[in-house]
Amino acid sequence: MVNHCDIGKKFEHDLKFKILPRLKRKVLLHHKDRLSQRSLGDFQIEVIESGQVKEIDAKAEWLASGNFPIEIMQDWKTCDHGWYLHLFSHEVWYGRYDRQSAKLVDVHVIDLQQVRRLPVETTKQWRVARTTKGQGDTILVLAPLDELIAKGCAEEVQGYEW
Repeated sequence: MVNHCDIGKKFEHDLKFKILPRLKRKVLLHHKDRLSQRSLGDFQIEVIESGQVKEIDAKAEWLASGNFPIEIMQDWKTCDHGWYLHLFSHEVWYGRYDRQSAKLVDVHVIDLQQVRRLPVETTKQWRVARTTKGQGDTILVLAPLDELIAKGCAEEVQGYEW
């Protein structure tokens, strides 16, 4: 069984060695230092067919809801801003795993620039949550995946058995 802390590393591995190659994307760089990860994300990739280079971030969690958790405040006590306010990558690749089998259930690609362009009338309806798991006392905005898809901000990666 994979524990909570390892799910992110598992998804990075699955993304780098299984998912991206199947989708004809090549990892050019794996950002490992904290500063690069905070601003650029986890990987620089190339879309092989077009030659387009993108910075992407990998986020993963156990299958719990139909929401994409957007981290606004990483640690309330230190007022450390969450990844949403620092990250300039093109996309977030969001994987969700079954808690019992640790099997990857689905993968969504979230276009951060499109999310940031959503009107306040849309985003103010999203639920705010607080968690103390992971990086401390964290404040999240829970963006409904189905709404992100409907508004052109996200898409589910289809056609692959993970």
